[in-house]
Amino acid sequence: MTPGPGLSLTQAPPLSVPFRFYLGAPLFALLAALLLVVQGPDALASRWMPEALAVTHLFALGFVTQVMVGSLMQMLPVVAGAPVPRPQLVAALVHVPLALGALLLPTFFLTHWPWTLYAAIGTLGFSLAVFLFAITTSLLRASAGFPTVGGMWLATVSLGFAAGLGLLLAPMHAGLVSVVVGVRHLHPVWGLAGWVGLLVVGVSFQVVPMFQLTPPYPRVVLRFFVPVLFATLIVGSLLDTSPMEPYVWSLLGGEFFAFAALTTYLQQRRRRKTRDPSLGFWRTALLSLAVCSLLGVFRPFVGLGNTARVDTALVILFLMGFAGSLNLGMLLKIVPFLCWFHLQATFLGRGPVPHMGMFLGDRAGRRLLRVHQTALFLLAVSLLWAPAHRLAWSAVAVDAVWLGTLLVLATLRYRRAVRALAAAST
Repeated sequence: MTPGPGLSLTQAPPLSVPFRFYLGAPLFALLAALLLVVQGPDALASRWMPEALAVTHLFALGFVTQVMVGSLMQMLPVVAGAPVPRPQLVAALVHVPLALGALLLPTFFLTHWPWTLYAAIGTLGFSLAVFLFAITTSLLRASAGFPTVGGMWLATVSLGFAAGLGLLLAPMHAGLVSVVVGVRHLHPVWGLAGWVGLLVVGVSFQVVPMFQLTPPYPRVVLRFFVPVLFATLIVGSLLDTSPMEPYVWSLLGGEFFAFAALTTYLQQRRRRKTRDPSLGFWRTALLSLAVCSLLGVFRPFVGLGNTARVDTALVILFLMGFAGSLNLGMLLKIVPFLCWFHLQATFLGRGPVPHMGMFLGDRAGRRLLRVHQTALFLLAVSLLWAPAHRLAWSAVAVDAVWLGTLLVLATLRYRRAVRALAAAST
């Protein structure tokens, strides 16, 4: 698969744009893990428990969305040839209120202080509005017809839907109006399957063949798969609370399972057979997605025990196993590359630039992969055997600390290289 039209590294934003999102993200994963270590297994009895809602939003907004926002601002000029206007200003206007909102909203779920909800609505609403406006402006200038750009478009629309449903939920949580079950149910569907799922699928069409040297996705998949996923989300939303609704979500699970199976098949046929830690994260993510999808496929047809716990397991496995694993694998690739690329762009011909392995090497990546897979395994055990709960979330905390340490070390090594090259060039 050839790069999309407008592929350009010269339009990439300053390094501070994506890094400000990356460096803070592990802190939210750490806070979520520590909260569940303190609260115990009863906190996950239902995904509507206050502790479960707090943890879900710490992961979804604080960790997953922060990394995805930073990556999207980096990828738009590179993949779509459409840089975000005034990226440093946009990054500051998005990052600070997004981080504050990702702290305030869980605080409301745990304390029920009204001011924290109103402050969260303001900060998150402002942040997401700026981000959606900036991304839409960029996508309007992007090359038309390229599958990844289409995925970005529909993922952006999905984020808008999820944010709008979240705003509708706010007065319900505040007790100002009665809870509407459909709104409460569709908010996580559009946030997870829409925003996260569609963006990952669309970007995969570009990055999997390009960076993992796999055969290209079939043309019919490139052309129709993302629109079919989006259409299934629309139909499921329109049929909400009808007898047919569970079967539409079952179909959606089958579609995501097909994506996981096809991508795994293509990775098995990659031209370069060397073991890469980022590939391990991809495979972990795809396995997690396949398990989530199968649970979704068979849920309307077979009894799955405590439905509330099944829903909680689906959300955790999707956020931690699928989205979390992909975020980690992506960071292992993009962080050292960006450090190397910006040094090359600044100091080309003025001194030897360190290679990418100097910032985040494969050994560090393999260790992080083992820690992450251990945490996911313990999480799976804890969902079936409650006494493993605190051990599992302690492992998640170690995972977050390890990731944060690697990102800080890469940043410090980059700054050290800048000082050394600047001194050598003078």
